[in-house]
This record gives sequence, C-alpha cells and structure tokens, in this order.
Amino acid sequence: MYNINGDFMLNKNDILNLIKKYNLDNDEIKIISSAALVLHGLKEKTNDVDISVSLDMYKYLLDKYPCKLEKKDVFYIDDVINFSYNHYDVDTIKYHNCNVQTVKSILELKNNLNRDKDKLDISKILEITETYPNWAIFDQDCARLKELYIRRKFWAIGQKLIMSAYSEGNSIQSIQSDSLDDLKSLQASETSNIKSVDDVLVTISDLANLNASGERKTGSITGFRQIDEAGGFQQTDLIIIAVESSQGKTSFAIGAARERHRKVGESRED
Repeated sequence: MYNINGDFMLNKNDILNLIKKYNLDNDEIKIISSAALVLHGLKEKTNDVDISVSLDMYKYLLDKYPCKLEKKDVFYIDDVINFSYNHYDVDTIKYHNCNVQTVKSILELKNNLNRDKDKLDISKILEITETYPNWAIFDQDCARLKELYIRRKFWAIGQKLIMSAYSEGNSIQSIQSDSLDDLKSLQASETSNIKSVDDVLVTISDLANLNASGERKTGSITGFRQIDEAGGFQQTDLIIIAVESSQGKTSFAIGAARERHRKVGESRED
C-alpha cells in the first residue's frame, strides 16, 4: 500500500476498503479522477482517493474527521481521502455499489485541469483506448445498459401503480401487494436473465444442428418468409435494424411484432 517514499499507493481493493473504513455513504459520494481510473482498470495505482461529495456529506466529514485544507473547499482526511463538493455533477456508473466517474467524464475533467499529471493520465488513457477501443469502456457500457433497463422497469411499475390508484375498484391492499410483487420480480430478473458463454454456445450448436438437418429453428416468427425460413428471431440474438431513414424500419418492426402477437394468440387458443 506504500511506495518507497512512504506515500500511499492504492489499488482497487485499497480504494474500496477505504470507502468502507471511513463509512462513506455511497449515495452521497462520487469517486473521481485517478481513483476512478484505477477502478476502471486504466491505471494500476493512485496516491489518494479523490471523491466529490454532496454538501451534506461535505459538512459531515468536516465535523467527524480532523481534516487538512489542501486548497479552497478541498480537504484531506489522513492524507489519503481528498474530498470537496466540486464536480459533484460528473457522469458516473455503478462499480461495487460505488458511483464511479465515467472514462469520458474523467478525460473532460483532466483536460480542464491540464496539470502535468493530468496530461500523463490522458496520454495513458488514449494509448490504452486506441489499442483496445472496445475493452476500455465495455464494463461501463454494460453497467449503464443494466441501469437503464432497471430504470425503465421502475417507470413501468410506477405507471401501473398510478393507473391502479385512479381506480377505486382496486383495494389499497391489492395495489400494495401487486407493486411489491413487481419489485420482487424485477430484483429476481437481474440475475435470472444472465447467460454464460457456455449456455450460449450450446444454444448456437443446437440451432446449427437443426439447421443442418433441414428442421426449422425455434425462433420467433416474423411474417417475412426469408427470415422465417432461416429460423426467425432467436432469444439469444441481438437484432439491429439499420438502414437509411424512411426505408421501412418501423413498418418492418411493427409487422414482425404483430405476427409474433398473432402466433402467440393462436397457440393460447390451441
């Protein structure tokens, strides 16, 4: 944890342990700058943990710990936690339940600060991202997509709750029960929809064997002959419809959805 000069050198685990040690509320802090780079895996170690905090957390830390002033509105705790309420509006993603500044936001911040150490970090980030353009932001993109998915589900549950509240035919108890069931279902789905690479490979292998034998695949029927003869849309596929504007993307998607709905209705009648 220390370098040869006696200074702190913190890796990922050290940073996360320090957040716990000082009882920092994850909802009130954002890990930024070099510490965020370490958590992203773009830097091996850092000398301290830079955090931006809410105004309430800022006052709490000043009251609870013997803090040393570094510069205006910026303080140190034990020469290892560097905190201020500046930059609290930076973009973040979740990492081990912590709000961690995004790589793009870090680059913007370091460009604005423009210190020698910031220039060095920028050059390292660009070197890595140019060599591994997808890897550098893959984790944060996945985390962002997961968060957006959950937020959309929250919105849907909220809309259902509002509509139920308007109808006096629904009892308060049933509204509460249904809402809790929806939230529990959402929590369970966070892990149940995750598939391993092995699972996907087995699925692909099975589909390839069916296709080779001339049998139909078990995908969703679209109503478009060439797609359906090839097996339709598979649950393991990411379907991207990309074409120039006004070429029929929306009509195609609506047509496929209507055909799927029709087939589901027929199967239920059977």
